[in-house]
Amino acid sequence: MRILVVDDQRVALDAVREALEWRGHVVVGEASDATVAIEMAARVSPDVVLVDVWLGEESGFDLVRALRVALPELPTVLMSMDPVPVEDVEASGARASVAKVDLLSVDLSSLVG
Repeated sequence: MRILVVDDQRVALDAVREALEWRGHVVVGEASDATVAIEMAARVSPDVVLVDVWLGEESGFDLVRALRVALPELPTVLMSMDPVPVEDVEASGARASVAKVDLLSVDLSSLVG
């Protein structure tokens, strides 16, 4: 899968990239804020956007909603260190959520399929 990763923490971006690449995915872009993420998603055409729930001053939930408006066919998956309530995932329009620690074992294609 071609994945755009959105996280405001450089260390987290690096760890997520490493986990995804280890699983055979291609990280086609990284963004640390909503504006860059939306712009990059339109430009690099990922198969999925993996969005951290907390983006510093911004909300990953808000970013997912904005991506649904800008690119309605593009699947998004929320990620977090803590469990994300199902109702919050559904309200944002994300396909699913995943714990960052599970990125080495989760089948992302089954989450967005």
